[in-house]
Amino acid sequence: MTTATLAIAAPAQNAPSPFVVPRRGCGLEELLATHTAWMQLPSTYADLLRQVHELTGWSFRDIAEVVGTSHTTVGKLANGAVPTSRSADAAERLEPMLDVLTRISRLVAPGSDLAAVLEQPAAGGETPREVLRFGEWSRALLAAMDVINGPRPGRPQLRPGVRHERATRELH
Repeated sequence: MTTATLAIAAPAQNAPSPFVVPRRGCGLEELLATHTAWMQLPSTYADLLRQVHELTGWSFRDIAEVVGTSHTTVGKLANGAVPTSRSADAAERLEPMLDVLTRISRLVAPGSDLAAVLEQPAAGGETPREVLRFGEWSRALLAAMDVINGPRPGRPQLRPGVRHERATRELH
């Protein structure tokens, strides 16, 4: 875990009004303590892999298949190794993948298995896991939402004889 220590200085005399710290004995430390929320962010690939495993129950082989590398590379990253030039792309895919998996896990009913949701085909026939393999994070989230909530309704049909026009026009 990487932490940073900020030096606390007195408020600037001519600071713009949104940044003025109240002068009634409230220091910057107290202001931050009472008016901010802190969260712990994963700082290593090992942390990211651990969280992916906790959410999905996937093995190193499963994770490797989704991020596009070998299970030995995933194992090395899980043990704290630095990504090589060959594995850098796969390692960089871990964070957005975890973000999507976290969002999907919030939609899954309590007691349901996230991995099972990711294996069910969506309306287009692809599973969310297959879409994750292509790195299409938004489509994977939509596919999972289709699995969880059912497919999205189609575009409403216009009455017969009504002309379809584009919503926007090109600028000249």
